[in-house]
Amino acid sequence: MPDPHSLEEPRPARSLWRTALAVLASALVLVALIAGATTWWMTHRVTAQARDVARAVAEEFRQAFQLTPEVRINSLVVVAANTPAAELMTMQKQARVRHAWSQTWMHSTKTIEVEATFTARAGFDLHEPFRVTIDPATGTVITQLPPARILSLGMSDVSVPRDEDGYWNKLTQQDREQAFRELEEEARKQFADSDLVAEASREGEIRVRALIRKAMDPGVPIVTTPAPAPR
Repeated sequence: MPDPHSLEEPRPARSLWRTALAVLASALVLVALIAGATTWWMTHRVTAQARDVARAVAEEFRQAFQLTPEVRINSLVVVAANTPAAELMTMQKQARVRHAWSQTWMHSTKTIEVEATFTARAGFDLHEPFRVTIDPATGTVITQLPPARILSLGMSDVSVPRDEDGYWNKLTQQDREQAFRELEEEARKQFADSDLVAEASREGEIRVRALIRKAMDPGVPIVTTPAPAPR
């Protein structure tokens, strides 16, 4: 005969609780599966769109410059860098430079003045990292260009306005070569002190932004940052 004072619940009540908990657990699992599937689908869709954009950006660079930067989606490399050209020239300037060289020995002075037109080409050394990174979450594009620099310095239209020996201190071939070396150093310093490199950097950023704009929506934010130092 059952004890009327027993604390044990009737069996039907316990069975009902178990059924309710099982239904609740199943519902939670189903919700988690649906949320996971939705997240996967959205991520896959965004990543697929970002991949298409990455390839479009790379193609714009290939057509314009015959090279492609490394293009990433976050940290994933989608397009590997291909830079058959070692340099990307974005600015060129010319200057006429004159330099005088002299030496005195035993009160005898020899003098030579040399002059030439120098052409400086500035831009980017593509042996250094050149990257475009796309952030699908924010839509931001980050470009990383190597620092601009003077890539080459050419000399033309050379003249020697003055070439004078001393009485017993004669000019030599080595003296003339030294004068031209100093002339080139003077030209390089003039260009380095000018705004040539800064203009080359700005022009490079403008060109890169224009190419990215052609492959993406006009409102996409583009951020330019220094490229990481080579390892």
